[in-house]
Amino acid sequence: MKISAILTVALSMALLSNAAPLEKRRFGQEHSAFVEPLYQKMRDSAQGTNFAGQVGQMSGEAVNALLAAKPACRQQVVADHLVFFAKKMGADTTIADGKTREKDLINIAKQYRTAERNTNQDGKPSFLCGRKPSFKELNGIVQKQDPAATTKPDTPTDATNLDETFDPL
Repeated sequence: MKISAILTVALSMALLSNAAPLEKRRFGQEHSAFVEPLYQKMRDSAQGTNFAGQVGQMSGEAVNALLAAKPACRQQVVADHLVFFAKKMGADTTIADGKTREKDLINIAKQYRTAERNTNQDGKPSFLCGRKPSFKELNGIVQKQDPAATTKPDTPTDATNLDETFDPL
């Protein structure tokens, strides 16, 4: 009985040690050295204003939007929301440095929009968003791609789903 248990454990360990993933995956882009400071800058840009909670929530959603399983337009939607809140801060006369904060947050949104997204496979490009941004400041900006990608990025047919349209609520 003891020998069969020992053999079972030994065989299981041997099999597990030889197991390897079928595909190398490219994860971790949502916490890269490029984007991590942007999340803090997002929060800092609205600190002390009536928009701190909303922009803080967007900084959390910004992390989520870079995940491989998220829809192709989620990153652009977050950037659109950041520009929306930036313009609101710039127009708010109770914020002494509102125009400066507006400019700063728009620049942060532009930088964020260029951030590389995770992909389900190393060397595979992430999907592009198939709709125009809601604000002209983001026109022509798309996310960076995996430098090891050997194909061009696709635009999925579901990139314009209603749940991915800009809605500032």
